[in-house]
Amino acid sequence: MTAETRIQFRDFGITDRHLLAALEGAGLGVWVHEPASGRILWSEYLCRLLGYSIAEAPITLAAWIALVHPADQQALETMIAAATAADAGCAELEFQIRHNSGSWSRVCLRLCKVETESSGNALVAIGTIARVDTRPASSFGAHADEAGGAVIAHTSNTEQMLVEQALRSQLQLTSEIIDSAPGIFYLLDDAGHILRWNKNLETVTGYDGDAISRMGPLAFFEPGIQPQVSKAIEEAFIKGENFLDVPLLTRDGRRIPHYFTGRSIELDGKLCVIGFGVDIAEQKQSAVELEQHRNHLQNLVEERTRLLQHSEARMRSILQASPLAIGVVVERQLREVNEAMTSITGYSAEELNGKSARLLYPSDAEFIRVGNEKYAQIRSSGRGVIETVWRQKTGALRHILLASALIDPGNPALGSSFTAFDITERKLVEQALEANERFLRTFTDALPSMVSHWDKNLHCCFANRAYLEWFGKTPEQMQGKSIREVLGEKLFLFQQPDIEAAIGGEHRRFERTLKKHSGEIGHLLVEYIPERAGQEITGFYAVITDVTMVKRAEAKLADSQQALRQLLIRQDQIRENERNHIARELHDELGQLLTGMHFMVSALQLTSNVTTGQTNQIALELEGYLDETQAVLRRITRDLHPAQLEHGLLPALEVLATDFNGRSGVACRLTLIGPDPQLNGTYATSIFRIVQESLTNVARHAHARSASVQIESTAGYLNLKITDDGQGFDWASPGSNGQSFGLIGMQERTALLGATLNIISAPGKGTVIAVDIPIKRETST
Repeated sequence: MTAETRIQFRDFGITDRHLLAALEGAGLGVWVHEPASGRILWSEYLCRLLGYSIAEAPITLAAWIALVHPADQQALETMIAAATAADAGCAELEFQIRHNSGSWSRVCLRLCKVETESSGNALVAIGTIARVDTRPASSFGAHADEAGGAVIAHTSNTEQMLVEQALRSQLQLTSEIIDSAPGIFYLLDDAGHILRWNKNLETVTGYDGDAISRMGPLAFFEPGIQPQVSKAIEEAFIKGENFLDVPLLTRDGRRIPHYFTGRSIELDGKLCVIGFGVDIAEQKQSAVELEQHRNHLQNLVEERTRLLQHSEARMRSILQASPLAIGVVVERQLREVNEAMTSITGYSAEELNGKSARLLYPSDAEFIRVGNEKYAQIRSSGRGVIETVWRQKTGALRHILLASALIDPGNPALGSSFTAFDITERKLVEQALEANERFLRTFTDALPSMVSHWDKNLHCCFANRAYLEWFGKTPEQMQGKSIREVLGEKLFLFQQPDIEAAIGGEHRRFERTLKKHSGEIGHLLVEYIPERAGQEITGFYAVITDVTMVKRAEAKLADSQQALRQLLIRQDQIRENERNHIARELHDELGQLLTGMHFMVSALQLTSNVTTGQTNQIALELEGYLDETQAVLRRITRDLHPAQLEHGLLPALEVLATDFNGRSGVACRLTLIGPDPQLNGTYATSIFRIVQESLTNVARHAHARSASVQIESTAGYLNLKITDDGQGFDWASPGSNGQSFGLIGMQERTALLGATLNIISAPGKGTVIAVDIPIKRETST
């Protein structure tokens, strides 16, 4: 095909359907390759030729090459690359390609390069493909359409070429098979010549090919056995086959045992013998060793049989003497039991042997459960151990620990052996221990103290609920943990001397202040009690009582007792001061008034010439003394018990504020917010005394210019606030300013009322005393 000829293709410029039809009629498929894009186009006939549909046909060169036999791929790729070269001519290649059915088909591809007008590329490679076994013997010449399209030619190989190529392939394959054989291969004619042999004959004997071609078959054997070999070869020609076990003689004189086989065949009209020889030196040695080993095994079997008989006798004696119940079951049927088995069950050996093991179980459900679980364990680990219950012949139930294993894991039909241990007494002990443990845990969990038990290796054996809550642990987190892990390194080292003393047998009791798991500081009373088993210390018990509330109560009680003592001292001082005050009032005021009146009465008695005017004057002066005396008595009485409280709290406070202003010179303002509080005597008296004590402190210590008393009355509370603009004081140390007794008195009064007292003060900032009092109002009638 020349570059001047043109063909038009669909997709690649093909338009001449007549030419395609002609090619298909000749048994040729069209194949087109565009090098620039790598695309491939098959004709419909080519698809049918290789068993593919249009959709299944590969459209890339790589996919096409993948269908070609691996031995032919390199040649095909080279041809295709050459066909697209600038000066390339036509090329032809015969190769194998995979049919869509999976079989290999031999095809011939004739390929050439053409130029196209519509593909957009300068060159494409086109060609024809025909199956070698179906293509016509004649060749097609060049064909062109009216447009001067490309010429597609097809050339076939002769049948002789195919036969020669097939023969060459077959001979090559045969040689490869012969050379790869593990032994010696040979082919002899009836004249005693070696026609063919494999490489192994040269390798084993040490002769090269030239030497072997000049040697006869008997030359490979010692003279003494050559007649035997000659006879065997003759019999192979006559009988059709034969075999021989003789040593092969090598060039260096070695004798190698071989096993030779021979079969007569007709080759090119001549009768020949073909055969193989296999090195049996190892088999010979193995046979000798096997015979020696067989004799040795025979001796061992006889010895082991004697030992087995003795062992069986000893084993039977052991089984009968064993305290464990031992037996054999096949498909859960009892076959053999020892005396201990009869003791546990109450049945005789005759009553058990041959019976189903169901006889021993109290219910079908228990019998099935034990079988399922036990044999599942045997399949998993080779041994099954399970607890169950057996019913004795008398009807009594016994707890049994049953262990079983197959007699021969490779042959389950032989059954399994079992041991049965009566654990009834142990079960009763365990149940008692469990009940005791439940009681102990219930009892200790009800205790407010933390209780724990530690062994001599300092690992936790038990901890009650309070202990777990204190350390924020669960029972699983505590069980088996060391005391070092539980307490932490720092606390353990701090406690270590006491712990070691307890392990040494010393009873320890001490107090500790620790931070709880919640972060709160707690006070603990710790007691370590050694645990003894005879003379041995096996561990210790830790009993820890949280005395935080007790410590707080003790502190409060101590504070309260101290305050009470101060209050009693203050009350004694107040009482003494009141007595002194009353004594001074009586002496300084009432005493002077009474003395004056006494002098006037004495002067009146001593004077005889007293006029009426003098008498009247003396009477007037006496009346004035009596008025003053009565006022002093009223004031003293009012201080001891304000009579104004009988008219209500507010009037009494107004009088108190007025007297405070008059005596101290400090302005005092009384303010009421809300309705006038109607209180019973106890509430009114206590509130009055709180205000009185507050104003007394202001007059004595505050150095204030003004003070105020504010009362806010609500439905359920009376809010009292006493404020001054004085020098204030440090509330953190009230005793330093001399006001502690007065404040203590106010605290006691507010406590009696169920009220709250708040004192706000600082040096130079004045003082505010606020009292919130829940009140019970007087019921109006």
